[in-house]
Amino acid sequence: MSETSKENPLAELRSKVLEANLFKAIEQDENIIAEVKELLCRLGSLLSGSKIQEFSRVLEPLSEDIGQSFQHKRVAQAKLEKKTLRCDQLLDEVAAFKAKLEVFRHEIPINQQKVAEIDSTIAKYKAEILNLENQKDNLLAKENLMKQEAQVAIQKAKESKLSQ
Repeated sequence: MSETSKENPLAELRSKVLEANLFKAIEQDENIIAEVKELLCRLGSLLSGSKIQEFSRVLEPLSEDIGQSFQHKRVAQAKLEKKTLRCDQLLDEVAAFKAKLEVFRHEIPINQQKVAEIDSTIAKYKAEILNLENQKDNLLAKENLMKQEAQVAIQKAKESKLSQ
């Protein structure tokens, strides 16, 4: 406090409480509440008027309430800022997911077409494999038939040699 205000507590009261925006000052610095209380105590000891004591009695609980209200406001504002930040993060995540979803929506038909093409190619190869297996079976059957015919011919040749 300045020398002038120490000499004249009424002038200090006027500048700190009556002429100032007390709410704004308390919001910026809660220590003003303690300074105002100290000032009111000094005024009460200097002046014995009941108006100062009545003013002090009314202002003290109000200043306490105001201080607590501003403290609650700061806590609530900090919580709100934290929640707002989290909300912004969630909105960013949602936007990223939406972008991925759009990519997926675009890629799914392309992938489905590729899968259909692969399935068609597999079906063609399976048909070709089946055809080749049938050809193999036919060749093996023909080979067996030829072996049987060859054995019959060999048998006949042996029989005709023996009969001569």
